[in-house]
Amino acid sequence: MPPGKLEDIYWISSGLWKELMTKSMCDLYQNYQYQQVPLSEVLRLAEKGIPACLFRLHTSSMEIADHYEFPSGYTVNSPQFVPRKDGEDSSIDGYIVCAVLFKNSNEFWIFDAKNLKQGPKCKLRQPSLNFGYTLHAAWLPNIGTRQASYNISVREDYQDLLEKFPYPLQLKKEVEELFVNEVYPHFDGDPKST
Repeated sequence: MPPGKLEDIYWISSGLWKELMTKSMCDLYQNYQYQQVPLSEVLRLAEKGIPACLFRLHTSSMEIADHYEFPSGYTVNSPQFVPRKDGEDSSIDGYIVCAVLFKNSNEFWIFDAKNLKQGPKCKLRQPSLNFGYTLHAAWLPNIGTRQASYNISVREDYQDLLEKFPYPLQLKKEVEELFVNEVYPHFDGDPKST
């Protein structure tokens, strides 16, 4: 089961690379009044490159208790704690699963939550694995049917927006037709969507 108390939390930093420093980002923060690091220093660091990192923050001390620095050029997302089977009620007795991207490779890396520094215990890759940019993940002990009874039909949710569509009449008609022919049919027969 998930731990009853979160004594440790896991988070990532995306790193800093020259390739990600756009002109619009630099223009946006050049004169930002709450700037903590001068733009010139950020540009210097980007030139050097700072890799992505996975951290474990101990919540009572608010200090970084453990970390793993990814190889240069790797992007990491969605760190998710998965409790160890029959483990203790602890936020470090389990695994951290991350979505990792590098060049044309998509992988899942699995870390021992007690020891991030040792690196991944396992890397899972499959040639056809191709996931998009992920932000959040959720671990579920079991897969089951949806329990919530609250539901809004897709047609009901979008109809008002379509009626108030602020663009030319011809475009409005095309968008309405798209919803009627391509969107609603996928949900009209589903009791969860009506």
